[in-house]
Amino acid sequence: MHLAPSTVTRLADKLELKGYIKRKSNGRNSNISATEKGIKIHEEIQKCWNDLYLALNRKLGKNKNDVFTKELFSISRILEQ
Repeated sequence: MHLAPSTVTRLADKLELKGYIKRKSNGRNSNISATEKGIKIHEEIQKCWNDLYLALNRKLGKNKNDVFTKELFSISRILEQ
């Protein structure tokens, strides 16, 4: 992801406001860590990704899903350049 520092700050502000992260300033830097709420939602997101992977395996088959995933990753890398 190519994000400007101001974009990262705005995203962190929103995550902090929702209670998913906590920040401690250290000069110009910030130390960011997940809260319990952040850890819980991370686990939910991981479960959703796993469910999507399994659903695609059922629809496409594991081999085609692996090829599909690798192609998407490759295309995203090209688009980042």
